[in-house]
Amino acid sequence: MKKIICLVLAIIATLSLIACDGSTKGNGLSGFDGSVSSNGGFAVTKGDYTYFVNGIEDSTVSNNYGDPLKGALLRVKTVDIGSENAKTEVVIPKLVYTGAYGSGSGFYIFDNWVYYTSPCDDKDKTGTVMNTSLEYLRTKLDGTKTEVILTLSALNDVYRYVKIGEKVYLVTYTVVDSKNVITVYGEDGSEIKKAEGVSNYVFSDDIAAEYCYYVKLAHNETLDQDESFSEIHRFKLDGSEDKVILSGEGIGTQGVTYTLIKNTADALYYSEKYVDTSVNTITTYYGVKLDKIGESLKNNAEVKTLDNGTAKASTVFAANSYFKDLNSIVYFDSTCGFVEYNYENAGNVQTLGFDYVMTQKDVISSLSSLTFAFYEGNVAYFTDSNALYYSIDVDQVLAGNAKLEQLTYTAIHTASAWFRPEFVNGHILGAVEASPFGSYIHAIKINAIDVNGTDADDAIAEAKEAYDFSERANIESFVKTRIGQINDADKETYDTYISDTFDEEE
Repeated sequence: MKKIICLVLAIIATLSLIACDGSTKGNGLSGFDGSVSSNGGFAVTKGDYTYFVNGIEDSTVSNNYGDPLKGALLRVKTVDIGSENAKTEVVIPKLVYTGAYGSGSGFYIFDNWVYYTSPCDDKDKTGTVMNTSLEYLRTKLDGTKTEVILTLSALNDVYRYVKIGEKVYLVTYTVVDSKNVITVYGEDGSEIKKAEGVSNYVFSDDIAAEYCYYVKLAHNETLDQDESFSEIHRFKLDGSEDKVILSGEGIGTQGVTYTLIKNTADALYYSEKYVDTSVNTITTYYGVKLDKIGESLKNNAEVKTLDNGTAKASTVFAANSYFKDLNSIVYFDSTCGFVEYNYENAGNVQTLGFDYVMTQKDVISSLSSLTFAFYEGNVAYFTDSNALYYSIDVDQVLAGNAKLEQLTYTAIHTASAWFRPEFVNGHILGAVEASPFGSYIHAIKINAIDVNGTDADDAIAEAKEAYDFSERANIESFVKTRIGQINDADKETYDTYISDTFDEEE
């Protein structure tokens, strides 16, 4: 049945490509020169402009080209972000949307095209809009041409667009017939390469990286069955390479399995565990520079054994650790503070490779009440129970300067990587979901206050005063930080809220 559905969707994608591949009146915009930065999120800067998704919209709204305003793609001059009179322009009047929370599952700009996803607005034979399926599209920045690359049956598949040479490829991570699959497609929707039976994978922190890595069980072609041991594959995102760089065969009695942990811009981290735990129960962790991987990791002198059974290994090699380098992995301990682990010092009986680099009790106490959110370079971001954001520069921590700063004083969206905050022109761009702001994007000027500094409580209390939304003046002032355009329905909701909440005399 799933194969039939996929075939139907493939036919729909082909028809959509024919239907959408043509000239339109366009959007009348120009000024598309300049380099691109920050691809893969909800805001991308190209040249003089920042392009952004105009708020969080439901996937079920009318999504015919030209209908949406909320959730559509807009742009604003980057230097005007933070100005009350910043002019925004509609680039693509269609939902730019994804239900995926994986790194890089956003929109991309390559040359003068926007590559994105949007809920399907076609109807099935019963007349029902197929908005539970996701279209992968590209539209020219001037709006004169839109093409559907393909349509898939889930809104939350992880994906990434990548440009290799002069071509752009779509790479998806999906579940097909209960199997995890990485697939590469061309711009015309043609399937170029597929990797099936994936047990785990990592996309690089570098959005422009041409490779990803994945693990699968080795397959015995003679017996046509999977082995008990696994192998690590290096997979080029244009589909031109799918190479086994490490096999777990021949280790112990049944081999070993691998788990990929992290792919930074310059290194790959993974772990190894024996299938036969009666032989060995230790999980061993490794790291290797990407440029030293070569043809194989087997007997590769450049592969570093980063840990072999340390009790804290699972804490060190975790998603919320800062993988600064092979010999510098930093994590936060709620008792000790930030801890740096260096495998080269593991033989030191005093430290076993651990260096407690930050032990100020007040900073530790403040951090222990927060939740780790994400890293942006060397800066770790945290949120509290009120969805307020904090940051700490880990490189500064390593240098002996532990300073935790509060950045925001009103709640902004934190639920997914798709709408996680973007940092542009000294402002945080974030979706504000509280009433009466309607989940539009606001440019909130960064006002960083050292939460453990002198008079921090007074400074934070003063900063929060502007976000007391029981005051009409504060609401009306904050509304001016919205950088997008509000649709008529939300404008009416806002006006009603103001009139119902405050007396006319106010």
